[in-house]
Amino acid sequence: MAAKKKIRASAAKKKIRASAADLFYLPDDCWLRIFKLLLDGDDADCDRYLKPLSTVSKEFLSFTNRHKFSLTISSATRPFLPHFFQRFPNLTSLNLSHYYTADLPTDFNAILLEISRFPMNLRALDLSYKPIIPKDGLRALSQKITTLTCLTCSHISSIHNTDMLLIAECFPLLEELDLSYPGKGYNNDCTVGVEALSRELFKLRKVNLSRHRYINNRLLFHLFKNCKLLEEAIILDCHQLTNAGIATALHERPTLRSLSFANSKSLVDFGVSPQLESLHLVHSWWKSNDTIKRVPWLFPNLQRLDLSRRRVNSGNEFVFDGTEEGICNLLRNCSKIKHLNLTHYPIVMVPKMNFKVPKLEVLNLSYTEVDDEALRMISKSCCRLLHLLLEGCFIVTMTGLKHVVENCTQLREINLRKCLDVHADAVALIVSSRPSLRKIIAPPRYSFSDNEWEFLGSCLIIA
Repeated sequence: MAAKKKIRASAAKKKIRASAADLFYLPDDCWLRIFKLLLDGDDADCDRYLKPLSTVSKEFLSFTNRHKFSLTISSATRPFLPHFFQRFPNLTSLNLSHYYTADLPTDFNAILLEISRFPMNLRALDLSYKPIIPKDGLRALSQKITTLTCLTCSHISSIHNTDMLLIAECFPLLEELDLSYPGKGYNNDCTVGVEALSRELFKLRKVNLSRHRYINNRLLFHLFKNCKLLEEAIILDCHQLTNAGIATALHERPTLRSLSFANSKSLVDFGVSPQLESLHLVHSWWKSNDTIKRVPWLFPNLQRLDLSRRRVNSGNEFVFDGTEEGICNLLRNCSKIKHLNLTHYPIVMVPKMNFKVPKLEVLNLSYTEVDDEALRMISKSCCRLLHLLLEGCFIVTMTGLKHVVENCTQLREINLRKCLDVHADAVALIVSSRPSLRKIIAPPRYSFSDNEWEFLGSCLIIA
């Protein structure tokens, strides 16, 4: 009898568990929607959520494995590649920029050969920070994997014409190519290679050739003319380029939406360019507000503007009078602006900012002289801010931040690193006052304590 009772009890428990499983069951489509809400961010944020979710149950583990799309490979993880590729069947992006061995050139070709043997729909590959481009490995990869559309080979010590010719031959369907910042002693002239890329990569939409100092106006013109689908070009530290040359090339490419160049002294050579939505004028310097006042007129559809600079020394040519007036005029007249970067911009003070900037979502004021009064005005004018970066704003205090958390009701991220006058205790107060926050980079001297759990909720604190 006792044995029968145990059997009945066991069967009853199984039935209850089965009923509970049915009660809490959700189809994959529902979980997919839930996970997408959590994983709507960069790879780091995705991994942050995938790891704990995978420990909840076998079903969640299976689901997270199927929804991991990027993998970073290091020398330590190399032996486990077969396991990783089996566990994560839907990988589309591989990052080998952290892969180093004693015999790197030979071993790097070998690992690409190994990767080519696994069936996958690889779309993005990052081979940055290596001494050379692995020709044999890339050729082997191209013969087995034909889905690659994004190739990043940034900070390669030495790039040659033959490397670019190989890329053009092996990956004609590339849409994004990053060959930026070759080694500091790099003096090779790869004009032939760039011309081949511009001819053969007919689907190219984004290219980064920063610090390829042989690039001149003629070469840029041919690049823009030949790449019919080009939408984004990054050409920082290309000192042979002139404003007139860039403006001429820009008129050849009406599809271009984003342009990044440096050391501009004027915009006088540019005509009205309504197609541009993103403009990065990093390290540029202008002697008056006249140039910055032209930005809304020249680029009427601008949504993203980067005016960041290197560290500014007092007395040099970067500093000019009337900065406040120029920035206010810019924000008042760029009605579509969503992202503004003013890192290291000289003297950002906005005492006359008595107008709304309704679409601004990201504002980077790192290493500026913004103060509490400026933050008060910004919080009233830019109430839809999602991200506010204040790293190195040494005179900001909690007084100004209170206005921000009170008025910016959708704020998701704030960076307070090196804000010396913001007390470490401010973190809990900020999180409790603004529940929309998901990420805070804490001020100096911050130390997490157990009694802060109730305040932090789902907000990530980075000390």
